[in-house]
Amino acid sequence: MATRQLRISDALQIRQQIGLHIGKKINLVLRDGTAVLGVLKTSGDLEVELLNMAQRSQRYPFSSIVEIYIDSLV
Repeated sequence: MATRQLRISDALQIRQQIGLHIGKKINLVLRDGTAVLGVLKTSGDLEVELLNMAQRSQRYPFSSIVEIYIDSLV
């Protein structure tokens, strides 16, 4: 089974498109190089909220996100 990977690294496009993926598993790449996997719960004006694999909510400001990527089945 093939997968398609959507990668967005432009800050403006991240803000515009991340809301379309609420309820989906996404990966965030942060400025310090850390990659975070979780289910996108909300997307606000200043930050996003993920439910991580330990079922804990975590918030990340847009200023700390350099890239998002989403895997989807083709």
